[in-house]
Amino acid sequence: MTHGVLFGAPIPESYAAVGKELQEAVEQAVQESQGKGIDKRGKEVTPWLLERVRELTSGKSLASSESILCISLRFNEWLRLDRYCTD
Repeated sequence: MTHGVLFGAPIPESYAAVGKELQEAVEQAVQESQGKGIDKRGKEVTPWLLERVRELTSGKSLASSESILCISLRFNEWLRLDRYCTD
């Protein structure tokens, strides 16, 4: 493959207000992972960070991620349908 396209979707308006809280939680979780040496444990890092951010945000990060996933799935479905269209 020599070409690619990157599509981005903004966080839904209903979750935009928690954006700052999510960012602060991510930054705190990264600092904690570094302090505990978790950041050097390879494949353990991402699950630990995701769980810690979920804890710090009382689950708001999970709901936000699920919303973004749904948007991505809808867009993917639109792309798959569009390939059958002819001009």
